[in-house]
Amino acid sequence: MGGTGKELIFTYVMPCHGAFVMAIESEEEINRFREDYKLKLLSSIKKGRK
Repeated sequence: MGGTGKELIFTYVMPCHGAFVMAIESEEEINRFREDYKLKLLSSIKKGRK
């Protein structure tokens, strides 16, 4: 999963049909994704320091 510009890009695997790359154009979703990732990253760093 990742974001470029105003698109959130991710892969989707459909059994028996193959893999697809999908993009959603939503600045709101990109911001939510970045915040969630940032929180998970900070949580992981804090766990590593213990």
